[in-house]
Amino acid sequence: MSGRQKEKKGERMETWCGEPVLQENKREDKKYICPKCGTIGRRESGKDGVVYCLYCGHCFPVPTETEDEIPEDSLGDNVLKIMAFVSCTLLCICVTIGIFVGFSALNGHIAREKGMIRAGSYKIYKGEDYAAVIRQLKHLGFHDIYTIDLNDPGIFSQREGLVESISINGERKFKENDYFNPEADIIIRYF
Repeated sequence: MSGRQKEKKGERMETWCGEPVLQENKREDKKYICPKCGTIGRRESGKDGVVYCLYCGHCFPVPTETEDEIPEDSLGDNVLKIMAFVSCTLLCICVTIGIFVGFSALNGHIAREKGMIRAGSYKIYKGEDYAAVIRQLKHLGFHDIYTIDLNDPGIFSQREGLVESISINGERKFKENDYFNPEADIIIRYF
């Protein structure tokens, strides 16, 4: 007979950690939280009173409080709760984006009705030929365009005639969707 199995009055017995365990007392596998590493431990069939952690290998007694036990069906419930949370979060994000886009479109429509125009982002003008930028802005409908020649010969001579910065009504970092009055003062600084 092996060291793990003994006979007792016609019943086959197993030993685990030196303790005899009757085959008829086997229970279904249940899951518990390991106190050492915090992952899920499993009480294996035939090993009453002891839980074996599947992650760190720590053996610990079966907790007496029922809240330490993780019922099999609650794992599925947690997945469903997480999926519901993610779905609701995504829905909220989509609704917020929809409201923002709708609001932006409404603002753009109102601005166009008032005769305001877009210039695009300041980034598209930086480094471009200043004369071409003036033509483009006039084509968009702007009238009051002023230039400042930074006239810095020497170091920047290769950048001659290129826009260093542009401002509309004093705003130097305007965005693509910003609207301006066609009479707005535009100042172009170039090399």
